[in-house]
Amino acid sequence: MKYHKQRVLNKQIPDENYSGLLDQIIVHRNLTVKSVQVQINVHHDHVSELAVELTGPNGETVTLDGPGKDTGNRLDKTYSGDLLQQFVGIKSAGTWAIRVIDTSKADTGILKDWSLILETKNSKRTEIFSVPDDELSSVQVCHQDHPISSIALDVELSDSLKDKSKLSLESPDGTIVPLPAYKGSKKIEYTKELVGLMGESPKGKWKLSLDSGANMTLIGWKLRIGTTENVPLQLDDLTKIEGIGPKIKQLLYDGGIKTFDRLSETDSSAIKTILEAAGPRYQMHNPSTWPEQSALAAAGKWEDLKKLQDVLDGGK
Repeated sequence: MKYHKQRVLNKQIPDENYSGLLDQIIVHRNLTVKSVQVQINVHHDHVSELAVELTGPNGETVTLDGPGKDTGNRLDKTYSGDLLQQFVGIKSAGTWAIRVIDTSKADTGILKDWSLILETKNSKRTEIFSVPDDELSSVQVCHQDHPISSIALDVELSDSLKDKSKLSLESPDGTIVPLPAYKGSKKIEYTKELVGLMGESPKGKWKLSLDSGANMTLIGWKLRIGTTENVPLQLDDLTKIEGIGPKIKQLLYDGGIKTFDRLSETDSSAIKTILEAAGPRYQMHNPSTWPEQSALAAAGKWEDLKKLQDVLDGGK
């Protein structure tokens, strides 16, 4: 089966900063990887100054592109084959992280979007099949924090939904939107049906549920979410986490990890990559408990956090 996930970011790449711009895709399906492709779309004054790295859930990092390899002001490229061979055979579940590094000063750029495309060995019961008397639930995760200003859902099925088919979308806030079964349509776009989700935070797990009453394949589904960007992001004081000081806090901020919630969702191997990129003085730090600590902080469980930190030594 294939797993295709795209992240639309439009984020600025830090100028002459070897921590770079870090972004992640979290895969929930735990299947054996047969092949990996990465697509990237960057606009930059001089793409010859950029380096691109991918870190897999096994903690291995590969350099996809390096300074001087490309010219022009746009890096719109697909990486595949032998370059990503070391991820073949690993399990797909976990954090896949891309890092774009601007190695020179003055010129600036933006990571528009990137995609991860995995081909995996089929499981005995894949999530994309719906059978009679068996409801299918498929989950995708969004990391955006700002309120929803527009939203559309695209669903592609192998067959048309029937009158008695039940299809619904559940937001991270727990709002469930029943969706109509349009006759004769295998590809369906829902927009007006989702107006009740305006203003909610899109961050978290979105769940599409399908009870078709027949054998059917969910070929794919996609959310297109617009947000109110001018709502300021509340930064958390990450120094409350044992092992994080002011300088490491700034490294995490520069890497896009600015809240306890985001840190709790970040695999420790991806955090380690940020620290190693910042130089030898940060490589000694062990972030293995930082996600666990951050989950307690994000939930406001300060007493539980203190109990945990009382038994830690420098964050470990």
